[in-house]
Amino acid sequence: MKIRQNFFPLIWLLAAATLSAAPLPQRHPWQKTLRSHFATLREGDFAVELKPVAWQGDFFSDADATARYWMLFITRQADLPSHQGIRLPPSLFTLQAIEAGDSVNIGGGFMNSFHTAWWTQWPYPGNPYRDSRAVKLRSLVIAACDMMMQDEEHEQGQNRRSDYLGGSMLRYAYVFHTCRDALPAAVQEAYADGLKELFTRLENLTPRGDGGSDMEFFQLSSMWYAADALGGDFKRRALQRAHRVIDTITSPSGYELHGGAFDVSYQGIALRFLTWAAMLYNDPKIDQALHRMLQLKAHLSLPEPNGTLIGPTHFNTGTAADAPNDQWAWVSRDFAMAMLDETALYTIPARASMPTLPHMREAIKQGLAALGSEKPFNEAPTPWKEAHWNHTLNFAHDLYAPNFVQRLLLLKDEKSPLLKPLYLRDESFIRNLNDGNEFLAAKLADFAVVIHAGRVATKWANGVSGKSGGALSAYWTPAGGTYLLGRCRATQSNAPDEWDDANGRGPYTWASHAIAGRNAKGDYFSTARISDIAATFAINGNQTSSVKVHGKLGGHKLADPQGVLQNATYAREFKINSDKLQFNSLIEFGDDKAPGELWELLPCQIGPDAAVTKIELSMFGMWSPIDEEPHKTGMIAITRYGQTITIELSPARNVQLAPVTNSRETGGVDVRNIMIDLTPVKHGTTETFYTIRTGR
Repeated sequence: MKIRQNFFPLIWLLAAATLSAAPLPQRHPWQKTLRSHFATLREGDFAVELKPVAWQGDFFSDADATARYWMLFITRQADLPSHQGIRLPPSLFTLQAIEAGDSVNIGGGFMNSFHTAWWTQWPYPGNPYRDSRAVKLRSLVIAACDMMMQDEEHEQGQNRRSDYLGGSMLRYAYVFHTCRDALPAAVQEAYADGLKELFTRLENLTPRGDGGSDMEFFQLSSMWYAADALGGDFKRRALQRAHRVIDTITSPSGYELHGGAFDVSYQGIALRFLTWAAMLYNDPKIDQALHRMLQLKAHLSLPEPNGTLIGPTHFNTGTAADAPNDQWAWVSRDFAMAMLDETALYTIPARASMPTLPHMREAIKQGLAALGSEKPFNEAPTPWKEAHWNHTLNFAHDLYAPNFVQRLLLLKDEKSPLLKPLYLRDESFIRNLNDGNEFLAAKLADFAVVIHAGRVATKWANGVSGKSGGALSAYWTPAGGTYLLGRCRATQSNAPDEWDDANGRGPYTWASHAIAGRNAKGDYFSTARISDIAATFAINGNQTSSVKVHGKLGGHKLADPQGVLQNATYAREFKINSDKLQFNSLIEFGDDKAPGELWELLPCQIGPDAAVTKIELSMFGMWSPIDEEPHKTGMIAITRYGQTITIELSPARNVQLAPVTNSRETGGVDVRNIMIDLTPVKHGTTETFYTIRTGR
């Protein structure tokens, strides 16, 4: 009787599961082999005894081992791959659970297959999960099912994108690379067939950067791990693909083309994955691509007297974050960059202190004790869906360069200039960054400037994308920091920059060096959105330089939506000398169609509070604070941290301050436009000359 009572419910459950199951795709032989093998696995195959990561003090007697493991715990939150996949109930990994109901249940945040796989190869002697068959099987089952589902979606013509597949393939490739020995030979071959199919599909997709070219860099690591596991000709093909990605989605200036232009914040994601790739491939072309990105980052990182770094963002496609505070910038990334290229060494003191080796060991001990990997984790999976966003591993730890920490500590003891930001080093330079004719950076005895004369995105998300038109991105001095600073959030905001004042984000609030105005109807225009720009750079060693910018302004609805500038032409010229910056702005409307309002906008950094920023103008030999009412002057003074710079105007102009804007819209930095009145316009043309120098 007892047997009958247990037997029939079991039969009913098995039948119900069979009737309601949504089997994994079985279109290809490799899929059938994988599923058949997974059907033989039981809960016991996935059972893991949860244990803490043990402290092994003797392991850290070596300086390199200490530094390498310290990089897992540089920040308060451990930069370790997630181990929650180890702590899940084993029942979730059986085929019956995966195919239960009407979906394939491997989605959501319950399990990161390649992070889980990482633990099986982590060589630390206190790691209880190294070479664990159960943990490897967990990773393999989830990654293989994920790969099958992705293949089926592609077969149905969905999400066939280079930037998507490059990200999701990282899971399939790394897990196979790390855990394949837990599968029988025939099953390994089936997994390899699936990986080869997706590898080839990715090769045939054009890296266009539809969702942002930062995502295209995901695939460089994906292809390397796949190729290293598959062997043969795949290594050559992976490198060839990496070169194609770099050639297709990076500009001559060295940045990833985000919406066809530059977003220094998104560049951080590209930089993270390109750094990982450079550590894996050891290839000159990849190294050079990384160096060019690091050159941009270094020259767009200006030190403030309070010890922080800040940079311009007015040209950004969509975000407001700057080069020193770009995206996915976990500190370990900067250590890895510095291992590969000394250009990045300055980032380390700016991001993390360099403790002694005993302090490093104590940080490791505390970090390991706080892992809590013996605690179960219960989160039910959700139905599968395409997921291409993938975090990296801690490649500074995994691929640590021997003797790096010894060199770093020696540079610190020597007070090496390599550990300082470029602008604090005892050197002068004038550079056309990466010879791209988009950025000029100059640092002379008493000041530094950054000029942008490059492209801006046509459109990205909502609002108005990047802004420039040949702009002064930054004016800096050692004692006063950055006085003039182009900062815009552009599009990614609840209140993005717009062509009207409906949300208080019209052109007069755009913190970008531009000429803006309104016609008789009240329609706005701005040179910041020049769509057809031409720039000429001339550099005379480290002594003098000039940048000339010109172009037609109208003719594009995203650059001049009301057609105000249809027949207008525009030119700027910047001249850098040893003791001053000079520039002039010329705009010609033609046919004497002068606008009702015309202003030159100079974005002035008015924060932080410690800077005690003062903006003054000279009238009748006296200095007075500038306010929101126009006053005629030939001289403006800006004081920060007790040091003053002056801006001379020729001819004298009416000057006032733009309304205060929310610092969130400029990336948390307080910037306010100085508005210089360029009217009246004679014969449709106006020109003003400016000289900026240190001192009053």
